[in-house]
Amino acid sequence: MTITAQERHVPAAAGAHLYVLDLAPEERTGATTAVVLSHGAGGCHINWHHQVAHFARDHRVIVWDQRGFGNSRDPRQAASPHQAGQDLLAVLDACGVDRAWMVAQSMAGWGTSLAVRDRPDRFAGVILCDTSAGVVTDDIAARLERFRNDSAASAATGAFYSSLAFDPTWIEQEPAGAAALHLWSRALPATYTSAVADLSATPIPTDHLAHLPVGLIVGERDPIFPPAALREAFSHVADLGIHEIPDAGHSPYLEKPETFNALLGGLLPPP
Repeated sequence: MTITAQERHVPAAAGAHLYVLDLAPEERTGATTAVVLSHGAGGCHINWHHQVAHFARDHRVIVWDQRGFGNSRDPRQAASPHQAGQDLLAVLDACGVDRAWMVAQSMAGWGTSLAVRDRPDRFAGVILCDTSAGVVTDDIAARLERFRNDSAASAATGAFYSSLAFDPTWIEQEPAGAAALHLWSRALPATYTSAVADLSATPIPTDHLAHLPVGLIVGERDPIFPPAALREAFSHVADLGIHEIPDAGHSPYLEKPETFNALLGGLLPPP
């Protein structure tokens, strides 16, 4: 099987350039539908390597770095949830994608939700992974405030990944992977801190999601958005179900990739 890969640097508002990696089996290169994977705070497109390797065998798969993260640039420090939504639409335009199946983890849920609100015609469905995507219940509001305080303190000490993103058992089992992700997160303290601060100030109703297929995947031990909190927030719109991954924290796509891929594959339509 031949998988094609194309890198793009997409110009965006406020002088930003967005890094995009576009992969597909040869016969689906240039397809106008795609699975788009959006990373969370402190991450980049590389976080999705388990999913790219699995799904690009059958689907067109697009991964990208949000502005200020990874290979993307944000010279005017214009990152915000609202800007992330516009950036996502710019990526779809640059790649010629008419309709996307979105897979959004953590911080990416906000930009994804706002892009769906503004251009629902560009999306076929949404899979939210360990994110409230801007939905704010009393419980989630309190958790976001704790997350903002804890993440600011963790960024200052360089302990982000060990304290928030992964279940401690995964760190013990995969110390090399945890160490690499830890180094990536430390490279972006200013962008990370400002992005996290904006999340708690950007509540987004879910009405626009009711018109699309929506599913949730969440780690059983997620300390930021635990399954119970997301069930309360999304029970009325998650027609594809809320799926819990045992023994995983905030990043089950990395902690339990085989289980995550099996769940995601069952939610996505055939290519």
